Amino acid sequence: INAEYMGTTKIILRPYMGLEIKMLDDQDGNKDCVVVIHSITPDGPAAKAGLLTDDILYMWEDKRLKSKQTWDDLVKQSSIGNKVTLSTIRQIDGQEKKFPVEVTIGSTQRIVGGKRKVKSKLVANVGGKKGSRTSPKGKAKAKPKASTPKGKPSPSKTPNKKSSETPKAKKSPKSPKKSPKKSPKSPKKSPKKK
Repeated sequence: INAEYMGTTKIILRPYMGLEIKMLDDQDGNKDCVVVIHSITPDGPAAKAGLLTDDILYMWEDKRLKSKQTWDDLVKQSSIGNKVTLSTIRQIDGQEKKFPVEVTIGSTQRIVGGKRKVKSKLVANVGGKKGSRTSPKGKAKAKPKASTPKGKPSPSKTPNKKSSETPKAKKSPKSPKKSPKKSPKSPKKSPKKK
């Protein structure tokens, strides 16, 4: 799917580390106070710096990392292109090794405003089958089924024979609205002015 933005748009650059974190409990039982790398974006700033999945991040420069909020705030407040030293713990051959890692803050963009025009490559009516769709790779996608309330058969599965259910009463055709009857009044003769 291709997207184009039309009209007045604004591109906002935001600081970006190229990793996702998860919070774990510490050895003393404190909840969600250890920052651990959950995933790393290939070719992102964290990957280029040599960080790995499951590395523990415990310091950002001289600030202790003790919550997800602290991490998010420090990333948002950092300047794109600046270098930050992260104190890291990594398991190597069954032992914890502490070492610093220098990461250059990258950027990601967000487009604000304008109207988005989307172009899709989906094709309708493929192979003469009405309502079928095909993805760009040529695999047919199933047509979504209509949902019905639980316990009631869908209209397409109901046999043509009379069912045990009572038929719904048909609505009688609407009669035209009648306006309230006006009593016939004799037309008043207005006095003629001479």
